[in-house]
Amino acid sequence: MRRAIKNESKFIKAYELGKEYAEIQRLINEGKIKKISEEVYEIFSQEAVNGKGQIAHKGDFIKIDTTDLPYPNDRTFFLANHKYLQNDEYKQIYKTVICNEANQPDLPILYNVNFGHTSPVSILPYGVMAQIDCSQKKLTVIESPIERDLRSRNGEVRDER
Repeated sequence: MRRAIKNESKFIKAYELGKEYAEIQRLINEGKIKKISEEVYEIFSQEAVNGKGQIAHKGDFIKIDTTDLPYPNDRTFFLANHKYLQNDEYKQIYKTVICNEANQPDLPILYNVNFGHTSPVSILPYGVMAQIDCSQKKLTVIESPIERDLRSRNGEVRDER
């Protein structure tokens, strides 16, 4: 089994397609992965639409989310965005990838915030003022989303989304 670490306390299971894993066989048996050929797989994640899954290939990686659904990761993407640690463990490297792309090595980045399509479901309102305290690793919403919406409807706030 290969595990990808999102942070020091949360692990994500990940498996390479085409290798023999009991977990992949279980997902095939449950209909969450369909083996189309020796090289091609159809992955039925939460994004599957009209009964059609995402296509993945032998050598790509499958991550298992908190709802036990598989998500395909292209091999090149997976290996470029995960650092191999040991014992088949990987660490996801958001900060390195984003800072390199932005050409700002000290750019503070907020990530691993569980909101939206996660379990447990949490809400983070878009468009409101928030404050990030990088030293405390804390995000504080400092503007009421309801008050902002009312001001926006009255033309007091320009929506920049």
